[in-house]
Amino acid sequence: MTRPPRPISFLASLWETDRSLSVLAGFLALVIFAVVPFAEQDGTSVLVLEVSFALFLISGTVAVARTRGWLTFLLPIAVLTACARAAAVLYPHEVSLVARPAISLLFCALLLVVVSERVLRPGEITVHRILGAVAAYLLIGVIWAQAFALVAHVDPGAFAHPIPHEPHDLAPLLYYSFATLTTVGYGDVLAVHPVARSLAMLEAVIGQLYSAILVARLVGLSLQRS
Repeated sequence: MTRPPRPISFLASLWETDRSLSVLAGFLALVIFAVVPFAEQDGTSVLVLEVSFALFLISGTVAVARTRGWLTFLLPIAVLTACARAAAVLYPHEVSLVARPAISLLFCALLLVVVSERVLRPGEITVHRILGAVAAYLLIGVIWAQAFALVAHVDPGAFAHPIPHEPHDLAPLLYYSFATLTTVGYGDVLAVHPVARSLAMLEAVIGQLYSAILVARLVGLSLQRS
């Protein structure tokens, strides 16, 4: 008689397949569009945000690091990132407030490299790989939001906002990042500092090139397989 698969075995098989890319995309969308915009209004919400980000780090590491080498490399950075963000909330010191976006930027950049490698490798183009491309696109927005946070920490007047906020608040910078990435440009948040403007221009260019290059690559992989 065949025993039903254990929960641990089921989760392990999930992370070993491209379905993990879909899980990562869904979790990213949840954190970016549902958690972050409402989580920095009070102390309890900040705690919810940091717990959500920690879960994102763990799920992202497990989702994309299929090999032991990548897992060994990414997992310590994920733990360091979670600790840095927790320290910034519990002990808002100058060093911890800078380390929070800097380490988060580093981890998300590494995660973007691994996700892109899995999405663009030769093989069948599935829905999961397309959602993995969506996850990579969302990661680009998060990376630039962290870069904007570093600039805002060095110069609190680097961005002009209609609503007063703390320089290290990620929610308005994440909003500005995705408005720039998609080239919507509502104009309610403006980059004033030269470095912030350069980052904004670079993000707008990447947002345009990403879709064109991604579609071309996926079409090429589909034609090769056929």
